[in-house]
This record gives sequence, C-alpha cells and structure tokens, in this order.
Amino acid sequence: MWQAIQHGDTLAFAQFYDLHVHALYRYAQRITHDEGLIDDAIQDVFFELWNKRAKINHPNSFRFYLLAMLRNRIMYVAKNTKFTFLEKEDDFQEESSSPETAYIEEEVMITQQTEVKNYLSKLPENQQQALVLRFFEELSYPEIATLMQIKEQSVRNLIQRSISKLRELMKS
Repeated sequence: MWQAIQHGDTLAFAQFYDLHVHALYRYAQRITHDEGLIDDAIQDVFFELWNKRAKINHPNSFRFYLLAMLRNRIMYVAKNTKFTFLEKEDDFQEESSSPETAYIEEEVMITQQTEVKNYLSKLPENQQQALVLRFFEELSYPEIATLMQIKEQSVRNLIQRSISKLRELMKS
C-alpha cells in the first residue's frame, strides 16, 4: 500500500487514512478535548504525509510514525498558543469492529471498558499513558519510550508497576 501511495495513488492513501485515523483521534483525545485542535492536527499529519510521501522510507511501524507526528504537531501548537493538556484520560471506548456486532457483545464491551477506565483512573497519569500506548495502541517499548521521552527501561518498569497495581485494585 505504501508503495502505491508513494506513486501518488489517492485511493490507497484514502484507505491508509481510514485504517489509521481512528487510532490517531483516540490518542489525541487523551491529550486534549479541543476537537478543533484534534481535527486540525490530524489533517496536518496526513497533509504532511501526502506531501512528503516520496521522501519517506517505509517505517517499521506506521502507527508509531503517525502517533509521533501527531504528538509533535500538538506539542508545536501547544508551544505557540494557550493550551491546556488533560490531567486524566477520559475516553477508552473503541469503535465496534463491524456494524453486525450484536447488542449483547456491545453491552459487555461497554461494561468492560467502564471497568477498565475506572481502574485506570486510579493510576498516576504516566502509568495510564504507558498502559494505553502499550495495550490499546499496541506500541513497542522503544516506541513508547520515544513518545513519553523517557528511557526504555523506565517504560518497562512503569508498565510492570502499573499492572501490579491494577491487579491489586481488581482483587479488592
């Protein structure tokens, strides 16, 4: 798909956009509730990606590449405007995988997400962010370290402590 995009295939780019835009949107919502900023930042990321497509080598992980671009864009805007970051992550709802998802499965998923959100909200923000990036966005430890601007071993320790704390919370 990336080779087609590099050669100017707009249909492939539209498919690429559809494949990644929801994950970018969820990640941006964990940084800010400013819907305008989120929409603009995501648009900027894909605009820049399209304009520089010929120069970009195939990254190991497009998801990481896009999340890093988005985070950098939001940080750039934050430096140049009055901007407030969220103290807590509010939305962990994933979109259903298909319109055929049964009502019961939806209710179970919503209940589980509410429970996870409740447990996660009891963790410090850096632990929440590390867990979300690792298990919801499926990033590697080096990728998380880069995004959080900490050492890889610190990420591993943070996730380990977070999981231990979650287990304690779930038992009680």
